[in-house]
Amino acid sequence: MDLYSKEERKESMVELKDNLTGEKWKDEMIQDGICPNCAGTGYQDGEDEIWDEDEQDYVEGNECDGWGLFGCDEGEMTNCSWKEILDYDKKQADRKASVENYDREKAINEISSYVKHMDDPRLVYQQVQIDWPHLGRFERSTIINEGMKRAGLLTSNQE
Repeated sequence: MDLYSKEERKESMVELKDNLTGEKWKDEMIQDGICPNCAGTGYQDGEDEIWDEDEQDYVEGNECDGWGLFGCDEGEMTNCSWKEILDYDKKQADRKASVENYDREKAINEISSYVKHMDDPRLVYQQVQIDWPHLGRFERSTIINEGMKRAGLLTSNQE
């Protein structure tokens, strides 16, 4: 089952095409959901000093109002449906590649080799989640446990 319908995908791609400018650098930013007005900083260039209530000081430049019909939230375009769909598709492709390339023994050996060099081995869970996003919690914990045993960080008594 797909999260987005064919109509939603078609509408968002039409919306994207309608908002492309023909300038390569600007179009790449728009496709990635980065505001071309502020180039991702959230502030437009400006020489005027304005009073910022939050900072209780004068600051240079103006907060970005966005690009076209789209707002800007600290450099990210808001309400651009194509960005959500493209991100979703990329995540699904990464998950599929993860499933296809997963080898349990190889994963345990990789964990064993890099966990030894981590400042905080407890963070290995996050790394495994990034490397193999298709794994559930139980499988993830199981291969981490095996990898830490092979690295000499756990003994059978600590289970």
